[in-house]
Amino acid sequence: MQTIDFNFWSEGFGIAEKILLLSFISAVILMAILGNLLVMVAVCRDRQLRKIKTNYFIVSLAFADLLVSVLVMPFGAMELVQDNWIYGEMFCLVRTSLDVLLTTASILHLCCISLDRYYAICCQPLVYRNKMTPLRIALMLGGCWVIPTFISFLPIMQGWNSIGIIDLIQQRQFNKASNSTYCIFMVNKPYAITCSVVAFYIPFLLMVLAYHRIYVTARKTAMDGGMRKEREAFPFFPVNPRVKGETDTCVSVCVCVCVCVCSLSQGHIPAAGCTGTDQGLCSPARYTVLHNGHHQQQEKLPIHTDPESQESCF
Repeated sequence: MQTIDFNFWSEGFGIAEKILLLSFISAVILMAILGNLLVMVAVCRDRQLRKIKTNYFIVSLAFADLLVSVLVMPFGAMELVQDNWIYGEMFCLVRTSLDVLLTTASILHLCCISLDRYYAICCQPLVYRNKMTPLRIALMLGGCWVIPTFISFLPIMQGWNSIGIIDLIQQRQFNKASNSTYCIFMVNKPYAITCSVVAFYIPFLLMVLAYHRIYVTARKTAMDGGMRKEREAFPFFPVNPRVKGETDTCVSVCVCVCVCVCSLSQGHIPAAGCTGTDQGLCSPARYTVLHNGHHQQQEKLPIHTDPESQESCF
């Protein structure tokens, strides 16, 4: 049976390469911290921004990404550069649980933002006010943080994700050749399926349906507005429904949907912890799903998303 060395990405780093890699990762972490803090401070200090209900989801999303930058990325960077996990097995489980929790929370926040925009654009103003009450917003935000707990800390700390593959995990955690220990996260098939459905496929389906409806509504509104303007300006000429200003709105919504779908489909499945990763920061996200003693390994490149940019589409 062919196997792949999980640590091929960091082996052979010299002093200069490690310093350059650590500097780049530190810059990325610093920009992530400052960027998310800027979003949170801007909304909290501006009264007009606080009146927009969607911004509550934006602030909560920025807080989740901020925690990833502070609690997850630095330890992954140190393991990547040192090619060794020195913080113990228990903290490895805690860091992995935090990674799964925070990334899943980010996906659920994006889903809630899409639903909020759906009610704001596709429904009447009175319907939107009745739907998006402060209590409902609080419940949605609470769900974005509570639901990921049931697929992160609970199963990982109880070891449910490693049932049937404990021996293989122990073999991968220790490299006899280099005498190194690694923080390995591998999952069995039931956990992988459950986590993928909860953390990706259900939110993905809801977002696609919501943004498709938003696009249809925006396109219809743009065509109706263009027809009214041309009737007022040229009452004796045939009506051309394509007006540049309104059409640009439709195009913007369409581009936003495409970016969201591509980034989620390529970046969030391995990042959400539904798969096993050992070096997940700057190296290709490697994961393994095991079933009946056989494993298949794939490679995906992590893709950073810009959740705040979705708000500007509307």
